[in-house]
Amino acid sequence: MELKHPIQLLSSIRDWNDLPVAFAATKYGGEVAVFWNNKTSSWVVAADMAGVTLKSPSMDKEISDLILKTMIDKNIS
Repeated sequence: MELKHPIQLLSSIRDWNDLPVAFAATKYGGEVAVFWNNKTSSWVVAADMAGVTLKSPSMDKEISDLILKTMIDKNIS
């Protein structure tokens, strides 16, 4: 599945064992679970994590805000 670019998050950023996860729009419609890769500062498709993403609590606001700022700075949002 290809992500829509710029990345469009369709959910809040959630916390799964300190891994930021969310749902993002796909290129051809629909959505897929994604996780934030700190090394590349990018969202990575994780289709098998849909259930985990739904069950996870919201990510700490400070971390969510930092990820969103990074997306804006890198022009990937």
